[in-house]
Amino acid sequence: MLRVAAGLLESAPGTVQFYVATVDHGLRRQAEAEARFVAARAADCGLPHDTLRWRGWQGRGNLQAEARDARYRLLAAHAAAIGASAVLTAHHADDQIETHLLARARGEGGSALAGMRPCRDLAPGLRLLRPFLHLSGDGLRRALDRSGWRPVLDPSNRDPRFARARLRANPLDPSERASVAAAIARRAAERAEEDAALRAALDAVEARTDDLGRVRLSAEGLAGRPPELAARLVARVATAAGGARHAPERVAAFRLASELRGGRSEAATLNGAQFRRRGDVWIACREWGRTGPAELRGEPGEVRLLFDNRFDIRLTNDEARDGALVVPFGRLGRGSEAERTLPVLLDPSGEARLVHPGAAGKAGPVSGLLDATCRVGWRLCADLATPDGSAAVLPSG
Repeated sequence: MLRVAAGLLESAPGTVQFYVATVDHGLRRQAEAEARFVAARAADCGLPHDTLRWRGWQGRGNLQAEARDARYRLLAAHAAAIGASAVLTAHHADDQIETHLLARARGEGGSALAGMRPCRDLAPGLRLLRPFLHLSGDGLRRALDRSGWRPVLDPSNRDPRFARARLRANPLDPSERASVAAAIARRAAERAEEDAALRAALDAVEARTDDLGRVRLSAEGLAGRPPELAARLVARVATAAGGARHAPERVAAFRLASELRGGRSEAATLNGAQFRRRGDVWIACREWGRTGPAELRGEPGEVRLLFDNRFDIRLTNDEARDGALVVPFGRLGRGSEAERTLPVLLDPSGEARLVHPGAAGKAGPVSGLLDATCRVGWRLCADLATPDGSAAVLPSG
């Protein structure tokens, strides 16, 4: 990707600005040297470079999944800091085939078999672009060799502890690759149709969000959706309003959608979200549960935080100097159902320093309001492009 960027700048100077970032996950001693190597190549091309460091691995859970999520969080935060509108990665056709095969091995179906999107929404105002998905890994390496550049190979890609590495140890023959590529193309076309139907369904149920992170749906509109579409719609709403990282199980979404469409319940929960009937609308909001959303502690100097996957928080350098502690407002024993899941910044003594504007009336004496932007509407529409191809965001109100 760096080599391609350099070539574009040579052939069309001034048309686009590139920044280079290397993520050091802190898992291998060689990573720091590799980051310096990339920084040197970037400098040769006249491009700025930053190393983004992650030190969050605690030795539990799925290492590759945690590292991937951390990588995109770091890249999104860095893009926001430098004003970038897109993040480009060098994923290629081999990665795409592996993604399909791994999903198939897990017994997944539908859009899970469509592989990675060439373009997806990474954060509000930020796209993730994968321009090399149609090229093989060998083809990219040969092109790099012809340019005189040496690739840096991550040894974890050959570590048999990881499923992807085991797949790479047994590559498909050309006919098998062609068959898998055709299956991915079919599933991708189906996914595009499902995306369009889901975007139209959000309009049909008159979906709206508000600054507290709630989602309102027309009960009549939801009742009129086909069962499959209603289930996907409810899963999307629950994931966005509930702050979940992943969609709920399909069976659970079908069950809840059936209850809501049939009017058999006035309240229900799914994936961290609570649905309540209010006259002719359903309102979904973050469920408090037993403890409320998890607290968030920023690194010293970290000025951009994502609270509960629902609120983007911006801090001043002073507010972030010692590392911010953000907790749900309900930890202070205050707030209504929706208000107590809003973010509040504590001072070192544990007192509220800044509160979300939606909780200001019940916060008591505080220093000011928290600069927090709700991303629930963006999450509802992420990857569901409008007819002109632009990113979609639900209106508030």
